[in-house]
Amino acid sequence: MNKLTINKVKLTAIISLAVSFLCCLIISFTGFFAAPADASAVGAQFNFEASANKATRLTSLQGLFAKINGGTAANNYATFSSALGDNVKDSRQINSYIKINGNNWQVVYASRADYNYGATSKGDVIATVYLASDIVANNQNQQMFSTWLSEDTSRSYPSNMYSSSFARSQLNGTHYVASENAGALSAGDQAAVWKSVQDAYGKFMAVPANMGWQEKLSAVTHITNETNAANDAWGTPDNGAPSPDYSKKSRYTDWKYDKLWLPAQAEVGCGNFNGAERN
Repeated sequence: MNKLTINKVKLTAIISLAVSFLCCLIISFTGFFAAPADASAVGAQFNFEASANKATRLTSLQGLFAKINGGTAANNYATFSSALGDNVKDSRQINSYIKINGNNWQVVYASRADYNYGATSKGDVIATVYLASDIVANNQNQQMFSTWLSEDTSRSYPSNMYSSSFARSQLNGTHYVASENAGALSAGDQAAVWKSVQDAYGKFMAVPANMGWQEKLSAVTHITNETNAANDAWGTPDNGAPSPDYSKKSRYTDWKYDKLWLPAQAEVGCGNFNGAERN
């Protein structure tokens, strides 16, 4: 599963320089290393592969604009953004997926950036996508979250804290806690499959720090949990602090600046609960 954004300034340039750019979308990956084997994309396909010609990519861009806007055609970002207004759209309304880097990515949500960070400015349109292809990273269908396990939440870097996890290091090459008794974090090594995505589209990626809903994502609100979960939000979640609460621990919020990241259960849903209307 993954995440993606459309940046106003960047997108305008991409339309006019479609030959130079591989894709018109900013990918802020909210994904798991590998989607489950039965993952599949649904709806209309829009092709933004590097191998696609300029006309195909431009037609795909205009088609995606129309799907997000409920059928309203737009030949450029300004028209698209104006038609969208302050509306947000979920996957059932958009019903589309894009093809980039050899894989399908389901468009699950469209909203606007709440904060300035990097190349993304407040008000830019952000489209979230989840990976809908079966990718094998490091010869495994799924990756470990941590290389060790402990129920001790008093540690400086608990085994289930995302920011210092092996999972995050595989997605972004960040430092991680390699063992139960490690005195310092170890250097991470970004998996090749994710490095290729970031190398190709990194200039167009937004990060969780751009998004207010990532700041306050709440399992209590969206999947009726009794408490909020650690790692779900980079800030203070709505309806109460998370349990366990790692917000005072060093590096806990570091992942909000990542270009690739894992989705929260509150976002993707659980059982009969759909999550934050993004699946």
